[in-house]
Amino acid sequence: MSGTQSSPGKQPQHLVLGIDIGTTTVKVCLVSAHNRQVVQSGSRETKSSLASELGPLGSEQDVHKICTALQFCVSRLPKEMLVRVTHVAVSGQMHGCVLWKTGNGWKRNNFGR
Repeated sequence: MSGTQSSPGKQPQHLVLGIDIGTTTVKVCLVSAHNRQVVQSGSRETKSSLASELGPLGSEQDVHKICTALQFCVSRLPKEMLVRVTHVAVSGQMHGCVLWKTGNGWKRNNFGR
């Protein structure tokens, strides 16, 4: 995971888990609920681009790869900090939606186990 940062000193008691799910990169951060300081962060490229049936007029992504990148990022956050998460904030991709076929969801990985 790239971009991991940590601030020195005492860890805040309550944390907010921030998640940005993009089609090219997934980013996560832990923010102090007390002073709004970022105490940990990371990101991972999804490598989810697929060839579209529409050729250059279309853009498709492999949703499984996006979910895997998200799970990987969260699994790299320190467990002792994750247990302090009291709120979760999520943002999604910028311009569009991700369509998902029924029964073809992602399978959980064993990252961080």
